[in-house]
Amino acid sequence: MYVERMVYPVFVLGVGTRIGIWMQGCPHHCHACINPELWDQKEKNNVDVHKILNSINSICIGNEVDGFTITGGEPFYQIEQLYRLLKGLRAFNKEILVYTGYTIHDIHNMDKGYQLLELIDVLIDGKYEEEQNVSGLALRGSENQKIYYRDSAIESRYVEYLNQGRKLQHFYDRKYMLSIGIHDRSE
Repeated sequence: MYVERMVYPVFVLGVGTRIGIWMQGCPHHCHACINPELWDQKEKNNVDVHKILNSINSICIGNEVDGFTITGGEPFYQIEQLYRLLKGLRAFNKEILVYTGYTIHDIHNMDKGYQLLELIDVLIDGKYEEEQNVSGLALRGSENQKIYYRDSAIESRYVEYLNQGRKLQHFYDRKYMLSIGIHDRSE
């Protein structure tokens, strides 16, 4: 599975304290994409799903983790590996949010599409459309993207969160700064 980064703690891509997973490889190549460096898969980032799950387990031990956010790149570009990852994440009994450039209709037509959707609590679908990037639109980069919830209990947890608008979070390393969240067009 091609994974470019895993980040903890993430507070800006879903309710609560989360582990963010950025997958590599994307066929969409959206204009003004926030992560164009994730379009191509790099062999150095090809990691066995079990190793990813072991790393996640290590983070979960002794830390507060409310859920997982999977983004990219395009998570559904690696459909078999995504399925194995989601099955493994279900064992943690935490909320799973997935971003995709595909529509829910596209996913229904994929092999294992329905099986994948059964493992996801919150799905945000649709390609990023820069001209539809509206300031303050929480969790979504553009208005065409839709949020789907597994059930009404999960949806109710997001009401207050969505009313807070967009949030950003910054991580610093010796070599780079990583800005996480949904950016306004001008940022």
